[in-house]
Amino acid sequence: MSAPKPDAAPPEGKNSIQVIERMMKLLDVLAQHADPVPLKQLALETGLHPSTAHRILGAMTGTGFVERSEAGVYRLGIRLL
Repeated sequence: MSAPKPDAAPPEGKNSIQVIERMMKLLDVLAQHADPVPLKQLALETGLHPSTAHRILGAMTGTGFVERSEAGVYRLGIRLL
């Protein structure tokens, strides 16, 4: 049995940083728009798959960083304004 390499980062470390980078991309795009933005446009402008963008936006909606209207469009949430 081989021991793990001491300089190898744990797999969850890379994924955690990646999701933060994706979250920041979404927030940057939302900040550039005065009006609420549909999911498809957010995915297009960030280069994220729509399901990935939707999952991250859902988490940010739950924490107040992003708001989602009944029409399904997104804007910056009260915590960022």
